[in-house]
Amino acid sequence: ETTAAQDALLQFGSLQQSGGGILVSSASNTFREVVSGVSLTVQKASTTAVNVAITSNDSGLVAAAEEFVKAYNSLRDDLAKLTYFDPDALTTGLLFGTNEALRVDTEMSRLVTDKFFGLGSFQSLAQVGITVNDEGKLALDKAVFQDAFAEDPEGLKKFFGDDKSNGVVSRFDNTVKRLAGVDGGLLTNRTESLQSTIDANNDRIEDLDSFLERERERLLLQYAQLESILADFQSTQSALASFSPVPPLATQSNN
Repeated sequence: ETTAAQDALLQFGSLQQSGGGILVSSASNTFREVVSGVSLTVQKASTTAVNVAITSNDSGLVAAAEEFVKAYNSLRDDLAKLTYFDPDALTTGLLFGTNEALRVDTEMSRLVTDKFFGLGSFQSLAQVGITVNDEGKLALDKAVFQDAFAEDPEGLKKFFGDDKSNGVVSRFDNTVKRLAGVDGGLLTNRTESLQSTIDANNDRIEDLDSFLERERERLLLQYAQLESILADFQSTQSALASFSPVPPLATQSNN
C-alpha cells in the first residue's frame, strides 16, 4: 500500500454564494441526492468549477407504468382462474359466484376507468396512454405516455403520486388495503371466516373420531361376549350330543 484510500469529495455550489460551498463525501465516485432526484458520478478530480447540465428522463417512469399494467393484468388473470365456469364439464373456480370476488372485480375495474379530479391537467388513465381493452386488461401506449410526460411532467407526477389520497397510487393503495388489508380487509375477513369454519369442522371431526372409537370398542366387547356365549352353547351342544339313549327296563310278569 502506497497511499491510503480516501472518500471522494464534492463541493456543491460556490463559496462566494449564499448557501453555497457545501462539501459532501462518498465512499465511491457516485453522489446521490445532493440535488433531489439526481445521481452524479465523478470521473476525475478538477480544481475548477464544473457545470452539470441535467435533463429529464422518462425511462424510470415508463418502467413503473409497465409494472403497474403488468401487476393489474396479473390480477385479472388470477380472478379469471378463480371465478371461471365450464358449462361442459360443469366445473367452477374456487371463488365462482362469491361476493368477495365480485367486489374485487368491480372496485378494481372502476378504478382504472374512473375520473381523478383536482389533479391538474390529467384526469384519467386513458389520457396518459393507459387504456382498458375488450378483455378488461390494461394496455400502455408508450408514445402517449411519453408525450404526457413531456407536456407536463409535474402534472403527471401529481396525477400518480398526489399525497392527499386523490392520486392514482393513493387511490389504488387505499382500495387494495380495503379489499386485502391485514386488518379488516374484505378478503382477510373472508379468509379468517373460512379458517374458523375449517377449525370448527376439524374439531367436529375429532369429536366424531372419538365417538367412533368408543363405539368400536363397545362393539368389540359385545362381539367378544357373543363369542363367549356361542362357545358355551357349542360346548353344551357337544355335551348333549355325547349322551346315548338308555333303553327302557324290561318288566317280568308272574302268571
